[in-house]
Amino acid sequence: IKLIRQLFQIRSCKLNLRKRRLARPCVEHDIGLCSAPCTGRISEEEYNRQVKQAVRFLRGRRKDILSSLRKRMNEASARLDFESAATLRDEIQAIEKATESQKLDLEDFEDRDYVGLFVLGDKAYATVFLIREGNAVGRESFLLNFPQNTDDKELLSSFLEQYYSKGDDPPHFIYIGCDIKEKEVFEKSISKNLECSVKIITPERGFHKKLLDMATKNAEYLLNQY
Repeated sequence: IKLIRQLFQIRSCKLNLRKRRLARPCVEHDIGLCSAPCTGRISEEEYNRQVKQAVRFLRGRRKDILSSLRKRMNEASARLDFESAATLRDEIQAIEKATESQKLDLEDFEDRDYVGLFVLGDKAYATVFLIREGNAVGRESFLLNFPQNTDDKELLSSFLEQYYSKGDDPPHFIYIGCDIKEKEVFEKSISKNLECSVKIITPERGFHKKLLDMATKNAEYLLNQY
């Protein structure tokens, strides 16, 4: 959270900016954690742009952000606004530095999810590793309850159907630990729901298998801790 605030200077206070304005910014502005929209030092349009960029950053859309910032930097330089150009340059460098440690050794920058499932008795955990544009951007885990005599494939299918029903920031590839029934039909259903082409893959070896195994081990650990 601190990194996001350092990069995009998003305020932490709950001040109603439509009803109240301040004469001077607080200490968070002085230490670079807030752009002080409460004082009018930044326009509402520009602040909203920062918030949208923060959301895109959290979703792993780093390339879009950097492209937008470089365009704005060049425009500022063209109109001889070198102070703004320098500020934008610093933002670009900060984002590049922040994302360097999150990069994975992938052959491309496709969006991928790795869905690990671990079942023990009548309980199970599912962990989803989220990769966006070649960066590890997050992990989500879920405790699953299910009827007796539900096999792993049926449980996995049920989880995928529920998880990807929200249609939020869909991946191009979903990696799972076992083949599910009517996989092609399921792919078409998810692709239609998410409004993009989605491929479901069961890796047997290599880098993707290692990441899937990591997701599965994480699910196992969480279930054992439950």
